[in-house]
Amino acid sequence: MSFNGPFGYGWMLNYYMRLHQIQGGDVVIVSGDGRKIQYTFNGTIYLPPAGRFETLVKNPDDSWTLTQAQGEQYQFDADGKLVAIKDRNNNTITLVYDTGQQPYYGKSKFAQDPLNSVVIGSDYRLVQIVDTGGRTIDLTYNAAGLLDKIIDGSKEAAFTYDPATNDLLSVTKPATPQFPSGVAKSFEYENHNVKRIKDARNQYFVENFYDALGRVERQNLGGSDITFDYSVVDQVIETDRKGFQNVYTFNAAGNMVRKEEKTNGLRLTDPASFVTTYVYNADSLKTSETFPRGNGAKYVYDSANPNPRSRGNLLQLRRKTDMAAADNTINDIVTVMTYEPLFNQINTIIDPKGNATAYTYDHELNVGHPKHGTKGDLIFIDQPAVAAGTPVTELAYNSFGQVTESIDPNGNVTQYAYDPVTGYLTDIYQDPASINAHTHFTYDSFGSLDVVTDANNHATDYDYDALGWLNRVTNPLGFVTRHTYDANGNIIKTERQADTLATAWQTTEFSYDILNKLKTVKDPLNRVTTYNYDNNENLASVVDAENNTTGYVYDERDLLFTVTDANTPAGVTTYDYDLNGNLAKITDANGNPTAYTYDLFDQLDTTQYANLSSSNFDYDKNSNLTRHTTPSGKPIEYAYDALNRLTAKNFSLTPGLNTTYAYDVGGQLTDANNSASNMHFNYDALNRIDGTTQTLNATPYTLDYSYQNNGNLSQMIYPSAKVIDYTHDPNDRLDLVKEGGATLVDYDYDLLDRRTFKTIATSPQQQATYQFDIANQLASLTNTILPGTNISTHAYPVYDAAGNRKQYDRTFQTNPLETINYGYNDIYELTSVTGAQTNSYDYDLAGNREMANGLTYVSNNLNQYSNVGGTAYSYDNNGNLISDGTNAYTYDELNHLLVFSNGITNASYQYDAFDRRVSKTVNGTATYFIYDGDEVIAEYNSSGGLEAEYVYGDQLDEVLTMGRGGNSYFYFYDGLGSVSEITDTIGAVVENYTYDAYGNPSVVNSTINNRYRFTGREFDEESGLYHYNRRTYSSELGRFAQRDPMDYEGGMNPYEYAYNSPANFVDPDGELPILVLIPLAYAAFEVGLSALDAYSTGSTLLDPCVSGGEKLTSAGLFLVGALAPGGGYSTGAKVTKSSLKRVKRLITNLSKPDKNPGLSQEKFNQLKKIVEKTGGKVRVDLKGVKGTGVNPHAQVEGLGPRIKSRHIWLQKGVQ
Repeated sequence: MSFNGPFGYGWMLNYYMRLHQIQGGDVVIVSGDGRKIQYTFNGTIYLPPAGRFETLVKNPDDSWTLTQAQGEQYQFDADGKLVAIKDRNNNTITLVYDTGQQPYYGKSKFAQDPLNSVVIGSDYRLVQIVDTGGRTIDLTYNAAGLLDKIIDGSKEAAFTYDPATNDLLSVTKPATPQFPSGVAKSFEYENHNVKRIKDARNQYFVENFYDALGRVERQNLGGSDITFDYSVVDQVIETDRKGFQNVYTFNAAGNMVRKEEKTNGLRLTDPASFVTTYVYNADSLKTSETFPRGNGAKYVYDSANPNPRSRGNLLQLRRKTDMAAADNTINDIVTVMTYEPLFNQINTIIDPKGNATAYTYDHELNVGHPKHGTKGDLIFIDQPAVAAGTPVTELAYNSFGQVTESIDPNGNVTQYAYDPVTGYLTDIYQDPASINAHTHFTYDSFGSLDVVTDANNHATDYDYDALGWLNRVTNPLGFVTRHTYDANGNIIKTERQADTLATAWQTTEFSYDILNKLKTVKDPLNRVTTYNYDNNENLASVVDAENNTTGYVYDERDLLFTVTDANTPAGVTTYDYDLNGNLAKITDANGNPTAYTYDLFDQLDTTQYANLSSSNFDYDKNSNLTRHTTPSGKPIEYAYDALNRLTAKNFSLTPGLNTTYAYDVGGQLTDANNSASNMHFNYDALNRIDGTTQTLNATPYTLDYSYQNNGNLSQMIYPSAKVIDYTHDPNDRLDLVKEGGATLVDYDYDLLDRRTFKTIATSPQQQATYQFDIANQLASLTNTILPGTNISTHAYPVYDAAGNRKQYDRTFQTNPLETINYGYNDIYELTSVTGAQTNSYDYDLAGNREMANGLTYVSNNLNQYSNVGGTAYSYDNNGNLISDGTNAYTYDELNHLLVFSNGITNASYQYDAFDRRVSKTVNGTATYFIYDGDEVIAEYNSSGGLEAEYVYGDQLDEVLTMGRGGNSYFYFYDGLGSVSEITDTIGAVVENYTYDAYGNPSVVNSTINNRYRFTGREFDEESGLYHYNRRTYSSELGRFAQRDPMDYEGGMNPYEYAYNSPANFVDPDGELPILVLIPLAYAAFEVGLSALDAYSTGSTLLDPCVSGGEKLTSAGLFLVGALAPGGGYSTGAKVTKSSLKRVKRLITNLSKPDKNPGLSQEKFNQLKKIVEKTGGKVRVDLKGVKGTGVNPHAQVEGLGPRIKSRHIWLQKGVQ
């Protein structure tokens, strides 16, 4: 039917549903997208068509009720108008109509006179939509009876039509000061089919061309064409905008049964096409999918259930290695689900290993139970029993179905309060009986998040324009971030207040292409980075502000094919994939391949390097990694509990490395033990670590933590009973560090959250002064003894347009001005150092040195240096440097350096369960290290005597003070974060340090036993190497001694340090280089995120249709990341002393494939489908994991949604 109604020809409103009873007694419902759904009357009941899991009942008053699977009801009056939508908590949207009638036109089998081809029926006009809280949206109509306006308070959306055809011509959103006429999208037609669409930026971004049957045969999208060939029945041949073909085959019900992705000769090894096939049941539910490798999945539904509302429930998901083979319980991976019968919500999930999670709802409780009800609210979640007990989560709700209380398995309580009228979340109380961390939310009249007041009573204010776009964020100190948008709603300018008078602003500008993809970013210094895309909207190139281009090419499946860097000659990295699209090979710019194979569950099976050495991986049925055989042939075995948490790592050839992990019933890690260290964690009621006990050499060392209500660390008590207090300003920036109640260090910041002063409260005071340019680049760092005696000055007066340091000027108390100049190639590898230092470096295409200061380097096909200056270097099978001609090195299976020897000095090292080095013994003298997170806070000798204590600031690897031998020492740094000077309590310089670009120090043997040097990392005097947490770094070679444990995530050269750009990057964990200070690209990205976060989070919190769990998760994530002064993420380069940082490495390690592999993407997709059956949603933390692809952590969110009333959409009806 071509519907010509009040919303224009062929356009439908989502609330515009109509019920018609036709001849014979059957009923047809026209849905909000124009589809006709016919319910067959069998004389007793109305049977839904295949694929519709709902029941239709005619009421005694001739009204109708359509009930969907999970209890949502659509109510129609006797005239067939949709008059109400109710959820199972009785939250209601009421639809109000006028009494006049508006004709619609066109042939319809609903007509009383089927021969009449003009006026065939009549309809009432929808004039108002009212939600449970009484909020209204009004609809008005023009003289022709067509929708004229949708009015939400003072906001309006206006519609215009072609008077001759009734085609919708334009939709105009509300006016704002920036857009006084509003923003409009317009449409052009060809025989009522949309021909062209012009967006609010006045661009025709799409044009359709139709065949004689009204099907789109060509679409020009953003300037390039997609074509569709319908010449074969039930088949569509699509030629995409890059000229690649896909062939789709459909069954009679319109379901795609075959997808063929044709290749085009980009890779000689590719087949002619990649084919995926699908099978469906009578309800059009997919019952199997077979991937190109022949593996796939089967789905079993409750199709035989007599209740139509239950027939769509997924009962079983079976993953198979061979879809042609018979089902096999041993080989297949099977997940089983059951459901409660009233609302078809999931009752149990039994995972492939037989572990069951049970969900209990209010109506399943005994009538006498205080939480018994009839609304289907989820009350209990019982997870599989583990060593600590059975984890049970308990929830409570208000009458609207919103979560009011959650009690986690440890008994920790969180309460939630809502506005009684709007249903918006207003308050979160964490541990209300004791800590009572209270966060408060307010909203504007349109439901946008207005003010968030954190648990420290610090408020962040959000302002929006009439379009609902976030245009202003005011932080707790009253400073402002502003956002400006183009007419399509893209942020085109972000300004951060830079002075107290609001006359100076830090401005970043953005532009977009015709399809609203980011095109350029102009930083506050007017330096422009440009992004280009191929015809399929994949990123094709990035042109930086130095006009250097990195290019990307994609294959027929839009998988990355090549990356070409900006160097001369260019380095090209190539990517190949298997039939299922898994990465099969990476070939670096030197032509060295790394190959990957996968089992038939698409889990990584082997990694083979260019020398044919390999790693092998095995998994259990829950896709947990159970065995990793390293290239050296040594196995590492992993064990898990019923919640898939890592409980043990076993090393059959090195039992001393065996490690165990334990958790409390709520899932918090409590113990991690191996032969070197026992580590125990305690938690408060907000699940923050409030104490640790680290046992080394049979001696326990305890750390205690206290927090402010908003999560900022407020106190740390050392094992020696030293008390360190921390205070923060309203922007959550570290303000004071106190020792024993007396101020130790005082911090000051500018309005852009950049540190301006660090003042050490000695007598006389000592101070570090920081100056930045408007783009957050450090201009100078001056270290002084107040009132003005210079300790050192580090100035960076010249940066290139890409943000690389070109000049470094430094002065010291005893040295005059020294100038060092840096030169780079086109990919910003350091090639020359001139001035006060003279160095030169040449690299091959993969980033290996070929020449450095006249010394020749030779690399093998693993990018290892096999020869340096005529001296042969050798490596073990795991890729660790074991000999450099002078020194010998030994490693464990986890590639930790265990032993160093040079014939004179012998050193051995031990590591805990989190890869932290906890002891070193040099020529028989042992030192033990106590950690706060990943920072060493104390050193003890083998007799348990205290040797040294350290206090840290809020920057990475920033030691503030060292106490050793009864003396206190204070650290000053250069602009790279390297230790420059150490002073005593009167400001006298005890030691000072300089370095070359790669960190070779001027002082090798410290007279005060200072262990920290280049980039703030530990320098081992016994070996001349640096300890970078997960790896050992040689400043002489300018690279690491071990492969990157993140493999290629930090770059294609697994030994390279800081992208060979050591003046600009640091690598504090030895895993991933980061810029020294806030990079401009990141700053631009983060301010964009601040607007997105505030907008999307606000929408989630205020939306009464969103479930309680979604609100809570959104609020929690928002509070973690978005309350920074710029409105979100504006302190991106700052690492604070929060519990998040404290467990960062612990969590990171446990989520790595050789630590605690998570679900594969395939596994996650299955779980997502399962959980979605509950009516909840899945929140996913996708962490890149080598070996399994991703590590999603999914949780079922709170159920009991309230109904939407502010989300109305028009869409072109089904033709």
